[in-house]
Amino acid sequence: MNSLLNNISLNYKLLGNSILIIFLMLANSLLALYFMNKINNELNAIAEQDIPLTEVISKITEHQLQQSIHFERIIRYGILMEKSEHAKQRFNQEIIAFTQLSRKVDKEILLGEMTSQNVIDKSIDVADVADVADVADVADVAEFTKILKILKQIENEHHQFELHALETINLFESGEVNEAESLAEKIELEEDKLSMELEDLLAEIEIYTKQAIKRAEQHEKSAMQWLIISLVLSIIISILFSRILTNNITQRLSQISKEHLLISQGDYSFDIKITGSDELSVLQRSLFSMQELIVESKNKIQQSHDMLESQIELRTAELQTALIKAEESAKTKAEFLANMSHEIRTPMNGVLGMLGLLENTELTREQQYRVEVAISSAKSLLVVINDILDFSKIEAGKLELEIISFDLRRMLGTLLDSMAYQAQAKDIELILNLTGIEESMVKGDPGRLRQIMTNIISNAIKFTTAGEVVIELYLAPSKGNNWQLHCNISDTGLGIPEDRLKIIFESFSQVDASTTRHFGGTGLGLTIVKKLCQLMQGDIKVTSKEGQGSCFSFFITLQKCEKSQLAIPPIDIKKLNILIVDDNATNRDVLREQLQHWGANVVQAKSAREALFLCEQRYSATEQPFYDIAFLDMQMPNMDGAQLGKKIGADERFNSMKLVMMTSMNQVGDGRFFAELGFSAYFPKPATTSDLFDALAVVVEGGEALSQAAPLVTSHYLQSLKKNKQEQNSWSDNIRLLLVEDNRINQAVAMGVLKANHLSADIANHGEEAITMLRQTNEESPYHLILMDCQMPVMDGYLTTRNIRNNDAGERYANIPIIAMTANAMTGDKEKCLEAGMNDYTSKPVNQDVLIKKLQKWLK
Repeated sequence: MNSLLNNISLNYKLLGNSILIIFLMLANSLLALYFMNKINNELNAIAEQDIPLTEVISKITEHQLQQSIHFERIIRYGILMEKSEHAKQRFNQEIIAFTQLSRKVDKEILLGEMTSQNVIDKSIDVADVADVADVADVADVAEFTKILKILKQIENEHHQFELHALETINLFESGEVNEAESLAEKIELEEDKLSMELEDLLAEIEIYTKQAIKRAEQHEKSAMQWLIISLVLSIIISILFSRILTNNITQRLSQISKEHLLISQGDYSFDIKITGSDELSVLQRSLFSMQELIVESKNKIQQSHDMLESQIELRTAELQTALIKAEESAKTKAEFLANMSHEIRTPMNGVLGMLGLLENTELTREQQYRVEVAISSAKSLLVVINDILDFSKIEAGKLELEIISFDLRRMLGTLLDSMAYQAQAKDIELILNLTGIEESMVKGDPGRLRQIMTNIISNAIKFTTAGEVVIELYLAPSKGNNWQLHCNISDTGLGIPEDRLKIIFESFSQVDASTTRHFGGTGLGLTIVKKLCQLMQGDIKVTSKEGQGSCFSFFITLQKCEKSQLAIPPIDIKKLNILIVDDNATNRDVLREQLQHWGANVVQAKSAREALFLCEQRYSATEQPFYDIAFLDMQMPNMDGAQLGKKIGADERFNSMKLVMMTSMNQVGDGRFFAELGFSAYFPKPATTSDLFDALAVVVEGGEALSQAAPLVTSHYLQSLKKNKQEQNSWSDNIRLLLVEDNRINQAVAMGVLKANHLSADIANHGEEAITMLRQTNEESPYHLILMDCQMPVMDGYLTTRNIRNNDAGERYANIPIIAMTANAMTGDKEKCLEAGMNDYTSKPVNQDVLIKKLQKWLK
């Protein structure tokens, strides 16, 4: 506003008068400039006619010259025409060229006449304009009238020339050669005259054009001088009027500027005085109205501010109350979740523990079946519980990763061994491709990786009724000291409808309502998988076609391990020739790709018949070595692997080839059966790295020659066979354990597990009783290890452990190994146990194998 007021320098009425005077002076100058400009334009237009008119005369001259040349040739060939047929032909050709040039000359003469007439008309216009503008007369039309007359004269002479030329041609054609030559001499004189006239005409046009341009420049200079004088006078008058007007309004503008400055600074106490009715007075009235509006708005804003402050105070108090309630609710939820975990796992420990003990007793076949069904159902329930707890941990942001070094290939092999039973039960091929995993050791959370893959592979097997499930993995370098582990798990199962793909990873979602009823599950598995992938700096996606199968692809970030080595066979297989026999194309390709990656020469056969044909063909081809080893699939149509092995073993030609069986069968006694058939090794599908290493080690000694040993079975497979009874552990006879547990069922379960492994324990029902029992033991028979529950009445496990570490049970027990055996399985429970002074941790339901391993560790 201040800038606007400071720039106002004219009173509008006086300004209008000054503008009118200046306009009249400028109008006179511009009118003179208009006429001068019009005259100048007309003269320039006349001068510019020099170019086309000169071009016309030049073309006439050029065509006239060419006509002369052709006319001379006509005379020359006309003389020779009676003696030579060639001269006659050229005579006719020259006549045609002469005639065409005649037409061009006529056309150019006509164009020159039109141009001359146009210049004459413009000259008349210039004369009229000059008379109106009261200036000196300009161009005279006589000059171009003369040019026009000359052109018409040239036109007549040219016509006369053409007539004489035609007459000469006729004489030649009639054979009157002498008369034609005589007439031709006259025509040459006419040509010379015509050429001179054209040259004179060009010179005259050039002179006249220069004069026209000079006149135009003079008029232009006069007009410019008059315009400059008018502009200078206008500027002087404008400056004088500006001085007068500025002095007239400066004081009023200064007063308005001061009033506006005070308003902008928030001072509204002064009165604005309005005098007169001119434009500045209108501006003062607007300023006064603005002052009133600002004062009124300020009062309203103050009222709104006071009201808003009171509302903010009220809302803040409500939010603080809500925050306290939310924190209390979160705490209550966490406590409830922990308590629910404990309360659920405690009876589950009793159920699974008792069933496990019952399974190891003498049972009838029907009783054994019922126990297995009960154990399977209990484990399924435990999976559901674990899903819910994991989901709760993830939602609460309390799920933490355990970063340790582990053997990736071995972990995957063990995982697939455990999944193979599910696939075998449904007669599904389970195929593992580890060609892209060349590193043996990586750093990460193997438990969570196993959880991700178990969930996806279990789903793939669950929803596949026939065909195969293929697991393909590879490691790719990532930023920093990291790997990216990529995994694709594809199946030939039911597939997922396109409209369900978007929600497949959402919480509690299934493909449809019947899925839960038919296959079971919480609908949390894939949600947890996606959260785990993201927690491990990765992600997961799915592609699927309904009725054809699905492919789940995920990647996670792992750290590089300094202990890692390339996964290569311990023996040299680059010179080995290997035959793979399998009716499943995918399984053949995976085995071939892995073996070729290690350097072996591999040949494939899709049936037993084709394998026998290849063996005979290779035996006959003396230039190629025979196969060193053959991998045979057990389950093939028409002739299975055992029958094929028997046939190969019966043929003396093939005795040098060692046989390895790949089978989904999993029964004790298979080793003896296959050994009797002549097999050197066998392993279950899917083929893991350890399986291949063991199988190759059977047939190669030190990487140099084939083994000459008797048929044997790989130790890897013997370790994977299902055992009827748990392997017995040997303990020292004086081992004494203390079980601190308040739940009688859990006491019975733990005692049963210990008894099955030739151990026994004394029982304390709570912490105080445990400390008392420790104090009362004599030095000859001390306790060697304590199994400690965490939640107990009187004194819980945490406080009991702290007291033991503080010598409350005696100095000799301050460092006794204490293993937490608790139903608490939430994030931080393990750390809480270790912080209290416990040495190790296992959650309920108690896993017998896990517990025994921990006892072996701490009872060494």
